[in-house]
Amino acid sequence: MRNRIYICSLLVLLVLYLASCQSLDEKLTKKTRIQDIPNSEESLTIESNKERYKVPVKKVVLVINNATNMDTDFNQFATIEKKKSGDWYPVPIKAGQSIDAAGRALNANRESNVTFPLEHLDEELDPGQYRIVVGFSHKESSFQLATPFEVVEN
Repeated sequence: MRNRIYICSLLVLLVLYLASCQSLDEKLTKKTRIQDIPNSEESLTIESNKERYKVPVKKVVLVINNATNMDTDFNQFATIEKKKSGDWYPVPIKAGQSIDAAGRALNANRESNVTFPLEHLDEELDPGQYRIVVGFSHKESSFQLATPFEVVEN
C-alpha cells in the first residue's frame, strides 16, 4: 500500500514539474481578435522607448505623443501580446491582475513617458517579438494603439 502511495505521489510531482516547464509559446493558444493595430491615429502616437529589452523584462516604457489640441484619455490597462507563427497572442496575466500605468490623461500637444510594470504577467517574457496594446478615448471615439518591441537574451 505504501508503495502505491509513493508511486502516485511521484507521478503527481512529475506531472506538476512537466506542466511548469511549459514554455510561454506553448501557453499561447488563443489568437488576439484584432491582429492589425496601428501605432498612430488621430495625431496620437505610441512607441516603445526601446526597440529591444533584455531578459528579464520588468517594465515597458511607452512614449505617447499627443499632437492634438485636446487632452486625451488612455486606458490605464494594457495587454502584452507575443507574435507566434505570424499571429499575435495575448500573454496571460495572473488571475485578478492587470498591467496598468500610473496615469490616464495626456495633455494636448505633449509627449509623455508612461511606464507599464509587468509583474502581473503569468510568465516572464522570453526572447521574441512582442507588442503592447493600449486603449484611447479621443474626440468621442475609442480605439487601440500598439507598438512592437523585441525581447532578447543578455
